[in-house]
Amino acid sequence: MAGKLPPIRQDGQLSHVLMLCSLMSDCWRSEPYQRINVFTFQQKVIKMPSEIPSGPAPDGQKARSAGLLIELGRMHELQSKRVEARTQYLSAISIATQTKDDFAKANALQCLGRIHGANSKFKEAESSYEQAREIYSRMDNSLGTANALAGLGEIYRLQSKHPEAEEAFTEASKTHSSIGNDLGTGNALFGLGNTYQAQSRTEEAETAFNDARETHSRIGNDLGVGNALAGLGNTYVAQLRNQEAEMAFMEAYEIHYRIGNPLGTASALDGLGELYRVEFKHQEAEKAFSDAREIHFDIGNDLGTGNALVGLGNTYLAQSRSREAEKAFTDAHEIHSRIGNGSGAANALDGLGELYRVQAKHREAEKAFSDALEIHSRIRNDLGAGNALLGLGNTYLTQSRIREAEEAFKEARQIHSSIRNDLGFASALDGLERVQEARLQDQEVKNSCDDAPTIHSLIADSLGAGNAFRSHEILHGDQCARTETELCHRDALASNDCANDSHRSPRTLPNLVPEKLHRTQHRYLEIEEAASKALAIATNIAHQQGQAATSQLYSEIIRLLGSKHSKRMESQLFEEEARYARTGRHAASAETWRKIGDIQASRSMYAEAEESYHFAQAIYISIDGVSGVASAQRELGMLYIQQHRYTDAERCFTEARETYAAVHDRNGEAKALDGLT
Repeated sequence: MAGKLPPIRQDGQLSHVLMLCSLMSDCWRSEPYQRINVFTFQQKVIKMPSEIPSGPAPDGQKARSAGLLIELGRMHELQSKRVEARTQYLSAISIATQTKDDFAKANALQCLGRIHGANSKFKEAESSYEQAREIYSRMDNSLGTANALAGLGEIYRLQSKHPEAEEAFTEASKTHSSIGNDLGTGNALFGLGNTYQAQSRTEEAETAFNDARETHSRIGNDLGVGNALAGLGNTYVAQLRNQEAEMAFMEAYEIHYRIGNPLGTASALDGLGELYRVEFKHQEAEKAFSDAREIHFDIGNDLGTGNALVGLGNTYLAQSRSREAEKAFTDAHEIHSRIGNGSGAANALDGLGELYRVQAKHREAEKAFSDALEIHSRIRNDLGAGNALLGLGNTYLTQSRIREAEEAFKEARQIHSSIRNDLGFASALDGLERVQEARLQDQEVKNSCDDAPTIHSLIADSLGAGNAFRSHEILHGDQCARTETELCHRDALASNDCANDSHRSPRTLPNLVPEKLHRTQHRYLEIEEAASKALAIATNIAHQQGQAATSQLYSEIIRLLGSKHSKRMESQLFEEEARYARTGRHAASAETWRKIGDIQASRSMYAEAEESYHFAQAIYISIDGVSGVASAQRELGMLYIQQHRYTDAERCFTEARETYAAVHDRNGEAKALDGLT
């Protein structure tokens, strides 16, 4: 005869016996040295939910005791069936109240507190634990009092009330140790580890988690061992000990899966996802976060679902998958806001802020980071507040709001220093260094603008003076009084009138450049120097028309001067690109890579030019610069034609045409069509 065993994990009536199955497997191992000893067996059996029903009730029906209902609730809780567990605990409280069984009532209240905490109902959880502690204290029950304190510590931790959490866990740990309760001691140490970790106190967290793991291992508590391992994994990630982190998370995952604890399984996956994300293993990170989200959703764990979505959002952001990132962050923010989890809501806002920042949506980025900072500060989450300030500093710096950027970075530096977060402290220092660089560049721009009439006179005589005063107008529009702007504007108009070019606007400079260059070829070096200064002015004051004009100017200079001088220009552009990359000016960095590609193509350095255009394209993709992506595609097409790679050229021109069409750029679409013909 042959029979099939029921699928325990999928069977609602049998899934609660997974811990018993795991215990039996440990007893049946073929090698004697692998089998568990008697003491460990006893410890594991004691921790399994079990209770004998009470005798018949007066009406002849078989009644369930409060103790039995509590154990039934624990079975459901271990399977993350919180609705069913809550029902059992409430029934136990009702029966215990009727029978005046204070001990059972306190136990049920403590269990109910765990359910409320898992559902992010922190006020209800705090009330349940306080009631339980009051009953235990009245009964002089040290064990129960310590357990209630540990429960309160966890609720405080989830609300980022770190001092209160640390005090509660510490007191609980001392009490459990004094009465020889290793299980309680291990759980309190685990709570302390999480509290230290949230404050970036990684050395203390590592000690607490290791002590918790050792304690739980000694008494054979697999659940506690798995939780401690996951905590260690998070600590190792923060310490950049990635190999140890992966081992810890994998071991935690195996334990939780084996004993049938879906919450622990999902938490281990969350940890793996974060590890893979910081290692740029995007596919592995996405799978881990997606699997974790699915488990959290299945067991109704909104807190875990929201956290997994934040992880997914960060993973999408690292791959420039902006739409998916925005949806993940938005969904996470909605979930965390609905359940009242300020920390999670703020983390989602941090993600949205970074997304908007790289998209150059400065207003949206500033609002997201500011809202996140307000929440982090309110719940006293120093790490989150410091990171939000870093985001604000970068956002201000991108907009050349130097004073505000400096204030944000200084405040971030102070916070990260106070919590001993080396990574955040270093990021703040880097931000302050970039502020100083921007301040020096700002002074250079002012000096260059003062010299701009002379520069332009070398290129386009008195018409260039008009453009120089126009540059003054743009600069003063941001930094000076309106009257000075008006004076600059009048000077610009007067200069253009004197040139008898009143019918031409300053935008006609690119059309005049070739003519002027041909007439002044004997002054190549002066023209090259003038073009370099003009490019610096246009880029530093973020004047798009000026950048376009100097781009054309450079192309003409390259054609006329030949490889000797273009090599020097290429070197200068490499230096400028490095400066833009350091200061977070991604659009300017991408444009510079395009110019480098033009120079390399003119020197028949086709492989290098192709790489430069690809760099430009990648940067444009990361900031959602669709037109820039299309331009880089079109330039690649032209490069491929020079090499007679017509299939590649056709592909690039086709992609460029489609990209231009998507943003309704008819002129760009026409240029791409010219390439195809």
